[in-house]
Amino acid sequence: MKFGYMSGFRGNLLTEIKFAKQYFDFTEITIQPALLKTIDDIFYDLKNATVNFEVLGHIHWDVIKFDEIVKNIEALRALGAKKITIHPFQNLSIEENAKILNDINIVLQKNNMRLLIENVSSTPFNSADNISKLLEKIP
Repeated sequence: MKFGYMSGFRGNLLTEIKFAKQYFDFTEITIQPALLKTIDDIFYDLKNATVNFEVLGHIHWDVIKFDEIVKNIEALRALGAKKITIHPFQNLSIEENAKILNDINIVLQKNNMRLLIENVSSTPFNSADNISKLLEKIP
């Protein structure tokens, strides 16, 4: 069993990654929208902090524009992530989510990365049945 730490919510991302590296087996990094705008300024330090440490990517739920999602994917891939978690978009139907998530999946596949879909706590994507319906539409 592995234990991970979600980095990117509590404060300084670099500090959180260093903390995770001391006490956990991996970190799941989410890049908040404000940080995404300045990620290049601290990227070298982030990259050094993730050397020899497993990184899982997580698209922050406030990142909804496709180009920002792609920029997140690129940054997380450069930090070593091979898997990217994303929540379905609450305000979209299963069909609309499937289309966008398929587009995201194409970007991930081109980068040899894997898409992970995570439920949310409210309807319609808080039920196994609706998540299953969504997953059936994504190769």
